[in-house]
Amino acid sequence: MVPIAAGVPFGFGMVTVFLAVLNYLVDAYTIYAASVLAANSLLRSMFGAAFPLFTGYMYRGLGIHWASSIPAFLALACLPMPFLLYRYGSRIRERSHYAAEASAIMKRYLETAGMESETKQQAQPTFMPSQYISILERSSWYTLRNATSIEATVNGSRQIHGFPDLSMGWRYQIPLLLKRGLRVVCPDCMGYGQSDSPTGSIIPFALKSQCEDFYLLAKQLGCENIILGGHDWGSVLASRFALYFPDFITHLITFVVPYFPPSPKYVAVNDLVKLQPSFGYMLQFGSEDGVIESHTQDKEEIRHFLNALYGGLTQDGKKAITAASGIDFECLPQLSASKLLDEEEMNYYVNEFSRTGLRGPCNTYRVLYQNFLDELPLLTGNPKKAAINCPTLFIRAMDDFAITSNMVENMRAYVPHLTIEEVRSSHWIMIQRSQKVNDILEAWLEKQDIF
Repeated sequence: MVPIAAGVPFGFGMVTVFLAVLNYLVDAYTIYAASVLAANSLLRSMFGAAFPLFTGYMYRGLGIHWASSIPAFLALACLPMPFLLYRYGSRIRERSHYAAEASAIMKRYLETAGMESETKQQAQPTFMPSQYISILERSSWYTLRNATSIEATVNGSRQIHGFPDLSMGWRYQIPLLLKRGLRVVCPDCMGYGQSDSPTGSIIPFALKSQCEDFYLLAKQLGCENIILGGHDWGSVLASRFALYFPDFITHLITFVVPYFPPSPKYVAVNDLVKLQPSFGYMLQFGSEDGVIESHTQDKEEIRHFLNALYGGLTQDGKKAITAASGIDFECLPQLSASKLLDEEEMNYYVNEFSRTGLRGPCNTYRVLYQNFLDELPLLTGNPKKAAINCPTLFIRAMDDFAITSNMVENMRAYVPHLTIEEVRSSHWIMIQRSQKVNDILEAWLEKQDIF
């Protein structure tokens, strides 16, 4: 009867200890769980094989009572282990290379799954009608997406896209702004879509020149002041607009790229990359011999290029672009289709970029010295000229490969009325996490008494 009764504590121990340990190992090592469980079985078997080699000596030397008590004492010593692992387990696992790597991979997987789920639930995008607007005082013209809510006043929101994007990049934010009673205008920037794309001088692509264009456009549309938003290079352009026309902008909203104040010293891209390797891609994008343009000569090549920048992956799940070196053009035809643009959207982008090619958009990376010259007057006399004093919201994409935490924190010294929000997303935050972005926008604008 006694041997049979011993099965009760043995079974209780199996459930509460043995299976619990196996489950803990699986949860801690996830993708490496099979190897960890195999190692656990090997160690357990080795101990089981070694145990008979010394148990005889142990019982003869200690007697049956003390020898039988040793496993009990060991079990008693292990009683605090579940509580210690519960309290300090995460720190211990961080010291394990494989446990830490498995945790990071699972975290990215769960976040991506959440993003994909959110993408399915996001609001339907709005494609506003486009119109040509010629700047009366200059020889440039722009294509605008222009819509007005029924309750809107003459003023409203201006949204500036980045590279390589179009005014359509704001399609998920436009419905929110319209619903809240704002007039929304989204231009295709110089060299993009059906907007002007000069082929002689590159000065029209400089930040100051485009800021002046957008100021004149807003005045022609009857605006006295505006709320200005920007993504990527559009963020840079929007922040410069706030410096050149501080009285014309009431609120600033930027995505992904933080505010970099004007510099009193010119730093060439080659030197910049030495200081900040994550900007290495700029050497390729702004190359004088036109590396990007040479690989985007027709619609098929443009499609491959856009697909790569919008997240197309290789068969082993890697991107075709790195921060340090730019795009690997050889692998572009083998990439999977981007999940951020459906076929209709991709076709639209391809058609728009095929109008004038990528030369105009890439000129953004070639006018850095002109930007430096234009911004020098902003630094003379009053150092506070480099500050942005209007209420500013910056939404950071945590998975963008080029932007670091130090860059974001440096904004605080120059933007006194700054709100920073962080969203787990790739560079294309407005598409990938549109609902999250809209929630942040709505809450911030309400706090500013905009709505």
